[in-house]
This record gives sequence, structure tokens and C-alpha cells, in this order.
Amino acid sequence: MLIDMIKQHIDYNYWAHGLIWECVLKLTDEQFIQPLDYSVGAIRTQMVHTMWAEDVWLNRIRGGEQPTYVAEDFPTRADIRIKWDIVETNMRAYIHSVEEAELGRVMHYQNSQGTQLQNTVIQTLLHMINHGTDHRAQTLAMMHGMGAKTIAQDYSKYLRQL
Repeated sequence: MLIDMIKQHIDYNYWAHGLIWECVLKLTDEQFIQPLDYSVGAIRTQMVHTMWAEDVWLNRIRGGEQPTYVAEDFPTRADIRIKWDIVETNMRAYIHSVEEAELGRVMHYQNSQGTQLQNTVIQTLLHMINHGTDHRAQTLAMMHGMGAKTIAQDYSKYLRQL
């Protein structure tokens, strides 16, 4: 039962990311890379950060190396989307193959500042989903400030379309 709830929230996370992508694709190139004094900067930087964080958390769960990349590694939306799709595919493959007992496993990892930390897998996945929601909201606020059209990303909206 718990694993089904987590799977649904992961699906929600990527459904909502898809809505954001629809908005981001309508921006001009100038709007996409425009430096902004909010969150992590330009919308391009925001999208790369969100993608990177999800890649980091999955690699931590699996015990792999922490990936490193920055916005400048992805000059265009198409470049980001290629990597984004890989990250999403990897996360979906993981969550749809994992057993419920794995959710309680304590994972040990080192953060980007070198501090040793630990969380359970479910805590990590819930954090990742929450982080995605936070950065989607920031991206929407940034786009709204530019006068761009935005959308609602509510979980209840996701549930109604099931």
C-alpha cells in the first residue's frame, strides 16, 4: 500500500514537471536564460537544478556517484530535455521495480559540502518530490513575473485527471 502511494506521488511529480515544461517551451530564448534575482537564477538554471537534484537523490539511493552538472552544460531547452528524460526514465524504472521493504532502508550518503548524513529511502523520495514542487512553484512565479502564461500544478488536479 505504501509503495503504491509513493509510486503515485512520483508519477504526480513527473506529470507536474511536464506541465511546467509546456510553459517553459513557450518562453523566448531570452526569457529562458534571463538572469533573475530569485531562487537559483534563470529559468534554465532552475530547470537544470531540479533535474540535477533528482539525479543526485536517485544516485544516493542506489549508492552511486553524485552527478555534477551546471546550467552551462545545457545551452538549450532541447539539451536539458534529453538529460531530463533520462533522469525521469531512471527514476520511474527504479520506483516501479522497488519492493516496499526497501522504503525503510537507511541510506548513508555525503552531501555536497562533505557532511555524512542518513535518511530512509522513503524520506529521500518524499524530499525529492517536495523539492520538485518547491522549484516548480518558483519557476511558475518567475514566469508569471515575466508575463508568461502559467498553470496550476496541484496534486488534486493530478488526481482528477486519473
